[in-house]
Amino acid sequence: MKIGVIFCIYNCEDYVDRCVSPWFNLRSEKDFIFTVTSGRFVDYAHLGIPDNNLQTKRKLAEWDFDYCSITGGEKLLDEDSSRNRCLEFLKPHHCDLIWLVDGDEFYTESDIISILDFVNKHEGIEAFSVNFKNYSIEYPLFLNYTRPSLYRNSLYGGVGRFFFDCFYSCSDGVHSIHDLPSIAIPPYIAWIEHYTWLPNIATLNKIKYQELRYCGPDGDRPVETRCSFSWQDDEKKLRLNKKHYDFWSIEVPVLRKSGEAYSHDFKLDFNRSQNTINIQNLTASEEHVFSVYSITGSFYGNYPLYLSPGVNFWINPGGNIHFEDLEDFLGFCVKCYFKEVLVHEEFLYLKTP
Repeated sequence: MKIGVIFCIYNCEDYVDRCVSPWFNLRSEKDFIFTVTSGRFVDYAHLGIPDNNLQTKRKLAEWDFDYCSITGGEKLLDEDSSRNRCLEFLKPHHCDLIWLVDGDEFYTESDIISILDFVNKHEGIEAFSVNFKNYSIEYPLFLNYTRPSLYRNSLYGGVGRFFFDCFYSCSDGVHSIHDLPSIAIPPYIAWIEHYTWLPNIATLNKIKYQELRYCGPDGDRPVETRCSFSWQDDEKKLRLNKKHYDFWSIEVPVLRKSGEAYSHDFKLDFNRSQNTINIQNLTASEEHVFSVYSITGSFYGNYPLYLSPGVNFWINPGGNIHFEDLEDFLGFCVKCYFKEVLVHEEFLYLKTP
């Protein structure tokens, strides 16, 4: 399998080595073609955001990419065009797979190998999304995030061009990723660390960029709803943007933190409207015991549940207590035991610390 990798790396010199080294370590055993685009997007210039990419370009020069697209000065590209320039280089090489990687995504060698094994076992699937451990607001809190990242380059002339970040249309000019079979690679196969929404200048600039870019098809979407994060000047804090979630009529997600053990056999979530902890069971079976505490240590109870794959459960630890109304309540600590052994511990933050 010939694999064309498009790295998009800008203004993150501290991340470069960690981002690209696992890929280059596998170069001798996999048929990779490495391309990279690095440069301030033209929208950033329109917003008056200064270029801050010199040190990143110097770091990239230490690695032997097959193709580099480096932009600066007044010769700038938009986000889609920057990836498409790398794609045009890859087209004559007739890659079997195109893989998008951003500079703040940290795959391990094991992740890459496991994902390729998964792709090889799903021959009828054309596009694959990756699960990310999306560090947000305050490290090590995270949100679960899934995004298309890998694409077979076969049907309808293959990948023709990228649009709107990670979507693509085929070379026939008719079909696109929306017409093709796609699946998400399960997090137990690979769960990639992603450092994209932590409080720093790059994040504040990204909010401005998304407020400009995510304006809706007619440009009439309210600015304050365009980004899922917001910067609160009065608090000097990054927050989840409630106006964004209200606009889409979905609940504000809970922030999470891993504990001493972490399992991908099931997913935990808190349903704000129903005031319940929900368990989406994926692969676990037999009886497990869920112990629920507040983050500050108050004990709510043990809940023995006989798990069966595909069957979902819910826990109502507080009865009629509506936890979001409690001023000092941050969230829950949930511990799961299998045969008295701790197999999962997760903190669910209903409120930002």
